[in-house]
Amino acid sequence: MAKTKSTLIIPDIQYPYHDSLLLSKLIKVAKDHQPDQIVQIGDGIDFPQVSQWSKGTAGEYADTLQEHINGYQREFLAPLRDSAANAKIVWLEGNHDLRLREFVRKYAAPLAPLKALEVSSLFALQDFDVSYERGPLRIATNTLAIHGHESGGYCASASAWDAKFAKRYGSDKNFVFGHTHQPFIQSRAFGYAGKVSPRFTMNVGSIMDPVAATYVKDGAGELLTNGGARADVPDHLRLDVIDAAKECPGDCIHVLRQADEVQVRELHGLRAGHTVSRLHRRGGGWKKAQPGRLEPGVGGPELT
Repeated sequence: MAKTKSTLIIPDIQYPYHDSLLLSKLIKVAKDHQPDQIVQIGDGIDFPQVSQWSKGTAGEYADTLQEHINGYQREFLAPLRDSAANAKIVWLEGNHDLRLREFVRKYAAPLAPLKALEVSSLFALQDFDVSYERGPLRIATNTLAIHGHESGGYCASASAWDAKFAKRYGSDKNFVFGHTHQPFIQSRAFGYAGKVSPRFTMNVGSIMDPVAATYVKDGAGELLTNGGARADVPDHLRLDVIDAAKECPGDCIHVLRQADEVQVRELHGLRAGHTVSRLHRRGGGWKKAQPGRLEPGVGGPELT
């Protein structure tokens, strides 16, 4: 009889914007249960220094990149390997993990082929016997691990994510993913003529500290963490901001025209004098309270 194997899924970390206590507890789970396989679902690192949100700010010149890489090795990779010496450990590629590669491609294209700038080299993953892979990754029978960005776009509900993955990868599969920071499990049936098997799609959430990671700052460089907080968008960043808003998981960033408070959804709608509003979601959704102002609500987004 085949041995049942266990897999520990570690959600989005986005180091250094993570909850340290939760991370330590997950590492303890690995030590106590000794899983056969550990999969970090993606966005292990945040890479704020090379984020498009840092362009035009002091963060663009922060000398903390190596510090964050060292910290991720010291606080996650090393203790995880020490806790589960025999486990296969995989770091799945997430959209935040791609930030450095995208930055090099956009601003230093001749450096793009350098293997020294690949994630596996920067983090010396061979020293920790950790592989860096792009999803979908088969982690069990009929079960795929995906970060969530691979298929493009965003879905507003659990059932929509389930349908999206089933269409792309096959309705006979189970799916485990992260990316949106909104944990859920959605079940469905696969089969016909009375021969039906259960399938599921599960979002494992994140251990990111929502207070630590926010990308909107006021003119003095102070982080804006309240719902409806706003910051003016410099002319040279308009295209980057609308592009990032489209990729942001959930309804967290909205670009508004200052003149009439109309939300801009496409690149061609951006002109001089735009404001970006980042909604810091904690619990409930957000609703439109009155023109030019957004406040917490109990339902989902109701923005036009």
